Amino acid sequence: MNLIDISKVIEKIQDQEQEKDVSIAELLNVLLSVKLYIAIFVFIGSLASVALALYLPNKYEATIVLVPQSNGDSGAMSSIAGQLGGLASVAGLQLPSGENNVKVTLETLKSREFLMKFIEKYDIKPELMAVKSWEQGSETYVYDEKLYNFEDDVWVVDTTTGETVEPSLFYSYQEFRKLLTINQSSDQQIFKLTLTHYSPYDAAKWLDLLVVELNEHMKMKEMLEAKKYKQFLENEVSNTVVKDMQGVLYKLIEEQVRTIMFASVREEFAFKVIDPVIIPEEKSSPRRALIVIIGVFLSGFLAVFTAFAHYFSTASTRRKS
Repeated sequence: MNLIDISKVIEKIQDQEQEKDVSIAELLNVLLSVKLYIAIFVFIGSLASVALALYLPNKYEATIVLVPQSNGDSGAMSSIAGQLGGLASVAGLQLPSGENNVKVTLETLKSREFLMKFIEKYDIKPELMAVKSWEQGSETYVYDEKLYNFEDDVWVVDTTTGETVEPSLFYSYQEFRKLLTINQSSDQQIFKLTLTHYSPYDAAKWLDLLVVELNEHMKMKEMLEAKKYKQFLENEVSNTVVKDMQGVLYKLIEEQVRTIMFASVREEFAFKVIDPVIIPEEKSSPRRALIVIIGVFLSGFLAVFTAFAHYFSTASTRRKS
């Protein structure tokens, strides 16, 4: 490559750099030429963001912190299972572990059967499915009149089908599950339940009742299983003539009686409350300031993007012509 070729390459590079400078200058000129358009677009986007932020109803979060209850009979049952498990196996029996199954309790809390019974028992379907917002001043709900007539306490009838628009318990259960959040520590020793709703009072009330009902449900289940097992063991005693085997069965019956007595006097059977529910005083959502900031940013970005797109589109058309 001779000196003439090298000089041409240098000149070409300089021309490219000048074109880049011109392009940047042109882009700045484009923005300056449509600054009024950008300002109007951002202003409209800001108004829309403010309107959206004000339209969204307030929601409140009630929380409760729980720890699993230890089963007082687990040590005794484990001891019997270790010492007498062989004889019990001969009798065809499977000794209960005596452990409080936390996973079973949590799955019960999230189950359709439990939550549907809860919704039905406390008659919270209207507040769960037909509420639009909560009036803080009057502390009353604003119901969707297309769904529910609060004055007559009835669901609206669809004129086309002649049937009420009342949602099923299954859909009510699905909505309730969206409101309920369960968080747990890494060692599964601390659980935090959160319930979100328009009303801070019902959010706290429902969450408190939910824990009470869960403890009661698990207590009744434990007592029922212990009674069935006790009845089975008593039948086995009457059919057993071996003294050693009878001794095993009597000890197992004693443990079932103890389980029943222990459960009957224990209110917080499955979970113990270490931080009770309080009525939330501050809303958890919406975050109106953040909505407005995001709205302003997006509207500004769209305005600039539209301006550049229009500029490059017209420039390309001019070059082709």
